[in-house]
Amino acid sequence: MIEFNQADKLALANWLASDEMNKVAMPLAQLEGFLFALVAAPSPIIEDVWVSQALGEKSAELADDKLFALMAFHNDVSEQVFEHGYNLPSRIEIVSPNSANLASNSELHLWAHGFALGIAHYIEPIVSSTQLNSELSEALGMALGYLCFFADLSNDANLCGDVLELITSFAEGYAELIEACVLDAGLVVDEDDGDFA
Repeated sequence: MIEFNQADKLALANWLASDEMNKVAMPLAQLEGFLFALVAAPSPIIEDVWVSQALGEKSAELADDKLFALMAFHNDVSEQVFEHGYNLPSRIEIVSPNSANLASNSELHLWAHGFALGIAHYIEPIVSSTQLNSELSEALGMALGYLCFFADLSNDANLCGDVLELITSFAEGYAELIEACVLDAGLVVDEDDGDFA
């Protein structure tokens, strides 16, 4: 198990914000939301694909220590999701007043934007499945609405308080919900190519 502590997190955040990085590199909060979505994916997303999207460069072009830091952060997020229960407020800063979380530089906005980018790798076959039962379909729709809410800066700021009351619960149960939806819809992962069949 790769340990990832607060000093590692700060070093990764500083590196992502540094001049040596591609200007399209995700800030740490956005990367966390992106990885949160990816670790819940029904099948693994190829490392080079997600690293390229997150940093704007291929993993083969990264120095070993930088790639190791990314992998350690990925493992940290995965551990939080599957072993401890993902606690959104302990992972990113949620600010007051509630509407301030709809600012382009807020960590919650960046996290939600990263989450929205991450789910794009797998969500379409799940939400469009005609075999998914209505209760799970409704639960998934609600979860996606809450978890993506702060990604859209044009959302009604008056709804922020209501969303914040439930977003933590939806984040905590998201991976289990995806698994239940995939199983209920009869979507299976093709072992040869990792895609839904």
